[in-house]
Amino acid sequence: MGSLETERKTTGWAARDPSGFLSPYTYSLRNTGPEDVFIKVICSGICHTDIHQAKNDLGMSNYPMVPGHEVIGEVVEVGTDVTKFAAGEIVGVGLLVGCCRNCRPCNTDREQYCAKKIYSYNDVYTDGNPTQGGFAGSMVVDQKFVVKIPDGMAPEQVAPLLCAGITVYSPLNHFGLTKSGLRGGVLGLGGVGHMGVKIAKAMGHHVTVISSSDKKKVEALEHLGADEYLVSSDAEGMQKAAESLDYIIDTVPVSHPLEPYLSLLGLDGKLILTGVINTPLQFLTPMVMFGRKEITGSFIGSMKETEELLAFCKEKDLRSMIEVVKMDCINTAMERVEKNDVRYRDLPGDASHLKRFLLSPMLSAQVSSFDTCNTSTSFSFRQNHNRFLVNPVVLLPSKQRRVHLRRVAKVPIVAGETLMKHLDAFTKKIGRNVVLELFDTKEDPKTKAPKKSRGAVLKDWSKKAKVKAEWVH
Repeated sequence: MGSLETERKTTGWAARDPSGFLSPYTYSLRNTGPEDVFIKVICSGICHTDIHQAKNDLGMSNYPMVPGHEVIGEVVEVGTDVTKFAAGEIVGVGLLVGCCRNCRPCNTDREQYCAKKIYSYNDVYTDGNPTQGGFAGSMVVDQKFVVKIPDGMAPEQVAPLLCAGITVYSPLNHFGLTKSGLRGGVLGLGGVGHMGVKIAKAMGHHVTVISSSDKKKVEALEHLGADEYLVSSDAEGMQKAAESLDYIIDTVPVSHPLEPYLSLLGLDGKLILTGVINTPLQFLTPMVMFGRKEITGSFIGSMKETEELLAFCKEKDLRSMIEVVKMDCINTAMERVEKNDVRYRDLPGDASHLKRFLLSPMLSAQVSSFDTCNTSTSFSFRQNHNRFLVNPVVLLPSKQRRVHLRRVAKVPIVAGETLMKHLDAFTKKIGRNVVLELFDTKEDPKTKAPKKSRGAVLKDWSKKAKVKAEWVH
């Protein structure tokens, strides 16, 4: 193993000013030591916090700044005193990379509340060097703040758990809201919100999604498995749901009224704030007095809780809904996150590890082009009056793992020769190292499989394009 005492350089994507625009930036990694882990970054999730920090929304940004705090990487080297990790393992790094280790929070496995905690970026490490995040080629991190990704879990699926997932899991765990049968609410259906629904449902809760419009109703109920959906402007619906919830996870990262949501809580109900908001929130005290309700907050989670969360998600087979983009499309991805145009996390990755195209839930097809920065590469078509969804599966060079691209790409619904043209354009865009899987949304009720005649176009095309294609049913 090589020396860990030498200084390394890496290249990341940094914001240089409050415009938040990211561009390549080469910098030195801090000197590594006996307790450190040197990590080659595979991918990193984009969170609203990354945007707040890059644009100095909180008035405390330092530049140049490399964001990224949902980081997945491969261990390259470890320090002489590292006992938890070995080279070649897949690991994760979240929002923190340091703490004092002497205060009450640190001594009780709640280091995220340490007054001297060190953030993974836009902070200063103990050696005086600035910390930089995961939108980069590599990182050096103290082993205390590195978590091993359990075998069998896809790395890109785990990234959002390191912030969005743990932000939900920690308060549910801390406030004793993990028992089955509780009635919970999730306010806001973004990166944190979608994990809130999944985790709460896995705990056996009755989950109500609360949103400002009905735009995400189908997603919430049909794709995420929520039990109910409330539109906050629907006075009648809100009145019917009054005092029906045991808790609400409030994920909204901008200023909003609290009183409409406090009215949904029953006796001793908890409104748990998780969004970073830089303006004051107001409410009338009787709203909490008459029902002994609580307004509280929660900040990410501890490393111990993160390990528990990963084990929980593996046991329950919980997966985040993500889109994967290549790193040179990072600014487009950041803009989409800011506009809430992502389902539900964008993941910039390293080209040597993954062919990056957008990943997201399976939704209805729309019209667009094959632009690699802002569209996915799946599409649907009609044949014999049935709709089919074409999903590419990207093969990773290392372990030949399959990553299912779950968004129905924005490509016209087509048939016959038009279909052939789109399939040809598709393979020219992403190369031949793919497996195409056809999902028949109207299966034969008797055989539960597509009829042979429906595979004719696929068979002819796959032979011509020299691409493996198969039915999935």
